[in-house]
Amino acid sequence: SSIFYTNGAVQLPTMDTINTTATDYGITLDTEQQELTSIWVGALSEQRMKYFYGMQGNVVQYWKARGAIAISGLMALITLLVVIAHFDSYFFPKKFRTFFADGSMKERNLLLVLICIAICALQINTSRYSVGEAQANVFFSTWTSFLACVFNYELWRTNAGRHLTFQNVLFDSNFPTKRFWMLLAIFSTITLLAFFEHTIHNNFMGLTGDDQKLMNCTVISAGNRWMWMNVTACLLTWGFLFYRNRRSSDACNPKLTWVLETAFAGAVVASKGIAISRFTGGVTDKVPCPSNLYFGLWGAFVVAVWILSSLLQNHQIYWNAKEEVESAPDRVRRTEE
Repeated sequence: SSIFYTNGAVQLPTMDTINTTATDYGITLDTEQQELTSIWVGALSEQRMKYFYGMQGNVVQYWKARGAIAISGLMALITLLVVIAHFDSYFFPKKFRTFFADGSMKERNLLLVLICIAICALQINTSRYSVGEAQANVFFSTWTSFLACVFNYELWRTNAGRHLTFQNVLFDSNFPTKRFWMLLAIFSTITLLAFFEHTIHNNFMGLTGDDQKLMNCTVISAGNRWMWMNVTACLLTWGFLFYRNRRSSDACNPKLTWVLETAFAGAVVASKGIAISRFTGGVTDKVPCPSNLYFGLWGAFVVAVWILSSLLQNHQIYWNAKEEVESAPDRVRRTEE
C-alpha cells in the first residue's frame, strides 16, 4: 500500500498518456472507446480531491489509499508485538506466559479484536476503488491476514479443549455435500454484496443521460436482471442449507432432494458462467481483477460445478435409497437363517 501510494501519479491522465499505455499493451482503442475515455478523464479531473490516480491508470479513493496504510500498519504492529512477547525471556516472561496460556480469555479477546480489524481491512483494502483492486499483493495479503486470524481463533478453541467451529459447521454425516453448499452460500453472499457495492460505486463520476449510457454504468433497479439473479442465488442457497439442517436424512425424500439440488446447482453453473463470460472476458473487463466480485463469481461457479458433478456421479445413492431401506429386513432375515 505504501509503495502504491508513493509511486502513484500526482498528475491526472490525459488522452495522450492513455493512448500510449494502450499501445504498449497492444490495445487499439476504437472511436467509442476513445470517447468513453475522454469522458472518464474529464470526470476524473472534477473528482481530483476524492480519487487517487495510481500506476497504470488505476483509480483509488483517497481515503482508501491512506486507510490501507493505516490499518495494515496497525495489524502489523499488533502481531509484531505478539511475536516479541512470545520470545521475551527477560522483561515480563511470566505475564506473557499467563496471557498466552491455553484457554486464556485475554488471548481470545485479542484474537477477536484482530478479526474485527481484519474485517475492516477487507472493506478498506479489497472493496471498489481500493488499493487491493489495483494492486494484487494488497488484495491477497488482506484476505490471507483475515483467514490467518480466523484459523488462529480455531487453534485457540482447540487448545482450550472446545469443539472446532468449522468441524461442527462444515461436516455432517447426514448431509455429505454440506461443506460445498456452505462454500457456495459464502461465495454467493460475497458476490451479492460485492455486486451492490460495485453497482453503487460504478457511476462514481455522477454521469447522466447519454454519457451514462456510453459508460454502460449499471444501476440498482427492478429491471436489473443480474441483481435478481444474485439475490435469488444467495437466498436459495442459504434457505436450502437451513432446510437440510433442520430435517434429518430420513425425513427428506431422497429423489426429490436430488432433483432440487441438481436443478439448482445447474442453474447456478449456467448463470455464473454467463456472468463470467460477459463481464470478465475481453480487453476492457467490466469486473476488475483482482476484486471480490471477480473471485466471488469464479468461486461460486467452481463450487457449483463440483456439487453438480458430485450429484450426477452419485445419483444412484439418492435414487436407490428407498430400495436399500426396504431390503434391509430381508438381508437381516437371510443372515439369521
